[in-house]
Parts: sequence; structure tokens; C-alpha cells
Amino acid sequence: MFFKKYTKTAVSVDFILKIVIITKTYWFVNLNFMKIKVCCWSTCKSKFSEYIALRLENDKLKLELGDLEIEKVLCMWKCENWPNISINWNIFSKQNPIKASQLVLKKLKNENTKYKN
Repeated sequence: MFFKKYTKTAVSVDFILKIVIITKTYWFVNLNFMKIKVCCWSTCKSKFSEYIALRLENDKLKLELGDLEIEKVLCMWKCENWPNISINWNIFSKQNPIKASQLVLKKLKNENTKYKN
């Protein structure tokens, strides 16, 4: 009896681990999710990368883009073409706040139309 009880607990732990793994990888399955990284190291910061991040945050709030994650990172190692942003692990260089905002909106529009039937 004790062994059966213990086995059920082990199965439920395995089940919980599967749910955790699926939940953690859900962002990869979600087609509307977009992760944006803005380089805020010294060279990019000198070209106002902080304003790029601020503009994107304002666009997210204004347009109610809940599946948009914006993160400031230290360096993307592309300092010769600064400032840089990364959208879903694709790096775009020589950005300014307006270009970055237009690029993100264009990418969102393309992603939303790409997967429709």
C-alpha cells in the first residue's frame, strides 16, 4: 500500500514537471509573442538607445500590445553599427526611436498576417 501511494506521488510530480516545462516554453509556441532587446551599453547609450526603449514601452502601452516584451541589455557585440535592437533574436542596427517603432509595428503586422488561414 505504501509503495502505491508513493508511486502516485511520483507520477503527479512528473506530471507537474511536464506542465512547468510546457508553461516555460509556451512563449515559443505563442505566435503573437515578440521579445525585443535594446542595447543600453555606453556606445549605444550615447546615441540615445534609452529613448528607443522608452518609445517602445510607450507604443506597447498606447497600442495595448500585451505580448510584447521589452528588455534593456548591456551589449549585443555589434558596436560598430550602434544603436542596436534585437527582435526575436534578429539584430537590427543603426536604429533611432522612430525607425525602431516602425520596425516593431511592421514585424507585428507581418507576424499576425503570416499565420492566418
